[in-house]
Amino acid sequence: MNVIVKNPDQFNSGDTVICLYESQKFETKIIKKQDNNLYLFVPWFKSLQDSERRRAARVSYIVDGQVQFGTKIERVRLIDLSIKGIGFSSENKLMNTELHMISFMLEDVMNHFTIRIQNAQKVDDLYRYGGSFVGVSVKDLFYVRRYILNSQLDKLSTLAI
Repeated sequence: MNVIVKNPDQFNSGDTVICLYESQKFETKIIKKQDNNLYLFVPWFKSLQDSERRRAARVSYIVDGQVQFGTKIERVRLIDLSIKGIGFSSENKLMNTELHMISFMLEDVMNHFTIRIQNAQKVDDLYRYGGSFVGVSVKDLFYVRRYILNSQLDKLSTLAI
């Protein structure tokens, strides 16, 4: 979303902004500032009005990875990621009751996160999972945050043309 403001000096990239939509409040961040324009990422999908909406905006990220639980390792395909969690698919069913370690490459760096599976769906011949990160430091999320921000900025730049 692009918002035009009178006093742009009062705002900085990364600031949190409170938005109001049909009497519902939600937070978003300023991802870019240019002249009097503030660019906000607003997850504008139907479930925005639902109480069960995602806790953070997800961006597409397709790459192979692996999930480890106990001594078992399962190959998975990442679908999307956010600063709160990750979406992935697997050919085999995983245990929902355990914490899992997911590993994947992002920006030429191998990332390892502990996740808790929040939901699972059978889609065709695959299992589709949504997992939330558990006990992750801001430092460990550096590459994820940078990837998400760059993806959002890329989308903005293609829309502005």
